[in-house]
Amino acid sequence: MLYEYDCGDIHSVISNANSSTEGCHTESVITLKEGLISLFSEGILCDIQLKTATEAFPAHKVVLSARSPVFKSMFETDMREKTNNSVEIEDLDATTVRQMLLFLYSDTLDNLDYESARSLYFAADKYQIVSLRHMCSNFLKENLLYSNCCDVLLLADKHQDKDLKISVQDCIADNDEVVLFSDEWKTLVENEPRLTTEILLGLYMKNRKIHLTSS
Repeated sequence: MLYEYDCGDIHSVISNANSSTEGCHTESVITLKEGLISLFSEGILCDIQLKTATEAFPAHKVVLSARSPVFKSMFETDMREKTNNSVEIEDLDATTVRQMLLFLYSDTLDNLDYESARSLYFAADKYQIVSLRHMCSNFLKENLLYSNCCDVLLLADKHQDKDLKISVQDCIADNDEVVLFSDEWKTLVENEPRLTTEILLGLYMKNRKIHLTSS
């Protein structure tokens, strides 16, 4: 059956279509990132809790699993975390866990400073969040000082971060007269003789190479 429209009908249909289209344009578009952050911040449809000594954070297994192979393994196998729907975190404070979760949901870090970068580096290594570890490592490299290089050296050695360790060694070489006579270095020599010997040997070989090249 054919339907006949007069001009008024056609004009009405077009007007309604345009109105509908205009309505779509005025609606706010929510990105995936914004949607995930909203789910986390509002605690919507959460199915797991990350518990520190002072605070618990509702989260989503699917997001944590997508971002961390450690979390993925927890939730796929019959581990305590899967059964209890909670993850007990004893070696990270609440602030660090909150920042880690925000990164997992948004892939961004806000207000990063030396202390938070150091703590997040440890968290990233523990849960194998490669992009977060890389970001924190770069921040530590860019903010190396003679006053913190011993601390960063310990961190790099513990987590087998070769690139960060090389950056620390370069920092020590540039500030050797200050670093090697500091209380921090003396403490490091007492507690980590293998590590300090390795660094001193590296400095010696570097200086020897420079001397031979200039001769």
